[in-house]
Amino acid sequence: MKRRTLGTIAVCLLLLTAGCSSFVGQPTADQNDTQLGDGQYPRGASADGFTNATTVLETHQTAVAEDSYRLSYNFTMVQGTTITNTSTVVTSNASQQRQRSRSDLPRRTIDEYYTADGYHIQQNISGTTVSNTSTVQQSFGETHTTGARPGPLLSTIVRAGNYTATGTEQHNGRTVLVYNTTNITADPENQLPETIESASGQVKIDRSGRIWTARLTVGGRSGGTRQIVHHEFSLAGTQNVSVREPAWLEAR
Repeated sequence: MKRRTLGTIAVCLLLLTAGCSSFVGQPTADQNDTQLGDGQYPRGASADGFTNATTVLETHQTAVAEDSYRLSYNFTMVQGTTITNTSTVVTSNASQQRQRSRSDLPRRTIDEYYTADGYHIQQNISGTTVSNTSTVQQSFGETHTTGARPGPLLSTIVRAGNYTATGTEQHNGRTVLVYNTTNITADPENQLPETIESASGQVKIDRSGRIWTARLTVGGRSGGTRQIVHHEFSLAGTQNVSVREPAWLEAR
């Protein structure tokens, strides 16, 4: 089982012990009262939230793929006394024609490396390592764009909540719009508890449509068992992100 951080696990256990009401959405610590400025919003978004979530997600992918990027997805689920953690980090540079994606899953790790003409993968399943190399069936430009796709985790964050713009702040030298929610209206990827009891979510997005950070914590019950799920996305950088060849490939 992948362990993200002791802090994450401790928070999840605290929430589980205290009950879901302990994280009913309140204004978050990093929320501020800054006005929304000129009123310009990314495509598919407004002061009242994400009016077209599909457009928001597609615009994000297109904007991220305009440059090199490093992004990460993290998922934590507490069900009963069981904690499950998964994480994926994708790094891509179109000029280098290199992309690397590493996923840490329960009892399994997947390390994928793309170049202009090759696809290399190494998997470790319960201690057994297997590697494989094959040709690429698409251009690296397509690979670069595909790597920036939102995926089910970010899609769940954006589509599930009823968001409202609360202000702006500076993030990595850029002005981002801050959206908050405490209300779940959908479960588009079937990643949330069957019965929702409480929720807290936030999305920080710049005016060009890049989502820089996003998180959603939802508590409830599935099959009669208390369940807490936490989704988290981060865009760590979009300029001068270098991709190194994996050490395991160099050694072959």
